[in-house]
Amino acid sequence: MDEQKVVKERIIQASVADVWKAVTTAEEMSQWFFELDDFKAKLGYEFQLMGEKDGKKYPTSCKIIEVIPEEKMIFTWRYDDFPGEQLVSFELFNLGESCKFRVTHSGLENMLVDQDEFDIKDTIEGWEIITKQLKQLIEAR
Repeated sequence: MDEQKVVKERIIQASVADVWKAVTTAEEMSQWFFELDDFKAKLGYEFQLMGEKDGKKYPTSCKIIEVIPEEKMIFTWRYDDFPGEQLVSFELFNLGESCKFRVTHSGLENMLVDQDEFDIKDTIEGWEIITKQLKQLIEAR
């Protein structure tokens, strides 16, 4: 099966340092991403998320596999109740007065589940909402 991925980019009117802080601290991530009790942008750090769709909860386990400060962070993404691992990357690009934030969620073909349960459209919509919330949070400062 061909690789399935979702890529979403946002131009954020803020410095790379400000965007990096928002995508790597639990307090700020909890405002735009998922509720996190703790988070450390370091290689090997493991964390859990709780997704939800139509009232059903989806516990998700993640592990950071690459970090380049103020440039990139990549982590695994695995729904605890389903087989198959995916990757999520956050990338930042300095545009001078602004920053381009890119999220790539790849390996969606590895989710071996009933398509009624998960659809790539849900992933696209999810990242659309999440990246919009990130942009709004940072630009409201």
